[in-house]
Amino acid sequence: FRFTSRLMADVLSTRVRRSICYCRHRRSSLGGPTATTWSLRASKKPLSAVESCSNRIQELCEALSNRDVPEVLDFLPACDDDGEAPSSSSRGTSSHFVSGSSISAAFGLQSEGASALVSAAKCFDACAQRMLFYGTPSQSRVLSSMAIGDMTCVQRLFVEGASGEEAILTFQCIKEERLAAIYRGGGIIEEFVVENVTGEPVGEAPEQPDKRNPPEAVVSAQLRALEARDVGRVFAFASPENRAVTGPVDRFATMLSTPPYDVLMGAQELRVVRSAQLSREKFLAVVEARGTRSGDDASTPALNRAFVWSVELQVESGLWLTSGVMPAQPPPPPEGTSIPMFDL
Repeated sequence: FRFTSRLMADVLSTRVRRSICYCRHRRSSLGGPTATTWSLRASKKPLSAVESCSNRIQELCEALSNRDVPEVLDFLPACDDDGEAPSSSSRGTSSHFVSGSSISAAFGLQSEGASALVSAAKCFDACAQRMLFYGTPSQSRVLSSMAIGDMTCVQRLFVEGASGEEAILTFQCIKEERLAAIYRGGGIIEEFVVENVTGEPVGEAPEQPDKRNPPEAVVSAQLRALEARDVGRVFAFASPENRAVTGPVDRFATMLSTPPYDVLMGAQELRVVRSAQLSREKFLAVVEARGTRSGDDASTPALNRAFVWSVELQVESGLWLTSGVMPAQPPPPPEGTSIPMFDL
């Protein structure tokens, strides 16, 4: 069957045209202008789940780079009648913090008109938001892909951000039934949508600051250094403004032996329990610490404390460095004394 491009555009949606049509240009025998002819054809070999998922992820990344909000939403789970994405419990995945004002500004939208985009962005963690919503990767490549049955697919991508930081993004995609326009009517088709995207540093905790280190790697490096009582390494990942206030390193070590930060030094366990990308240049991580205070003996029960790490992108150097660490719930000071609140 052959139809003119005008007719095909009227009766087929963009997605369906991409999958069942191809376009070729020809010049009429009378030397007239070039005409476009659409031809329906049966695919010689249906795309596998991995190939279909990979195509959808690539197109989503392109839509994010182009700041095309309607196109971006087409690759994410359908919203409800109120424009909200499905709840985390209904999807079986966690819902991540999203700064609505910052996301809206990154896409050039008014806050009140970006509710659907902000809701959809909750399936992207802090690292994925920073790489895809706040910036455009300078390069990316597929590391691995895996289909889990016919309805689920997972793909891991290496991405390099505009500032030079490197990360691995894991896309989890599921098939969703959707209504599509088909010639002389409509029908139900199944398409992959991105259910959840998480990011992680490329390697182990770094030994020193580097443009390739994302803020997650900076926090990890300081936590491992605190567990090992390596004060110099902790201090190396502090921002210049932070070091100017807390340095030199000997004074910095003294501060770490003072409550409430003494729980961090040589802690039995330090782990990130929550993270958030507040803007393109600011990252927060909530760290749970389990350890004892300076001067406690081995029989003293371990304490559980929470601290908030603030990591910022340095404009001049392009490095992610820690600008401060504060107790999430500071304990009350002993009567008649005060507890200094030091930045790391």
